[in-house]
Amino acid sequence: MFVQPIMRYFREPLITAIEVILKPLEKTHNQKLRLITGGAKSAYIDAMHLVTGNTTMCSFIKEKAMDFYEKLLRIPRDTFFSTYENRQRHLKLNPT
Repeated sequence: MFVQPIMRYFREPLITAIEVILKPLEKTHNQKLRLITGGAKSAYIDAMHLVTGNTTMCSFIKEKAMDFYEKLLRIPRDTFFSTYENRQRHLKLNPT
């Protein structure tokens, strides 16, 4: 597929993206998949994923997030990511 490399190029920022951002990407990916394969709008997208061997954008992003995290853990002489705790931050905004 020629569209997938373009849509999946910036996968690292998409790891932290919320559902509102990912839904239009998933919808566009499905539309392009139907366009390329010549599938009708009534065709089930899951069946098209099975036929083409592709995965959904959300599952691809989650898979690549795990790969990215494993790469971060393997950085030599760096203990930040191996001891990192995701704690609640209390940020204060300046009134404008």
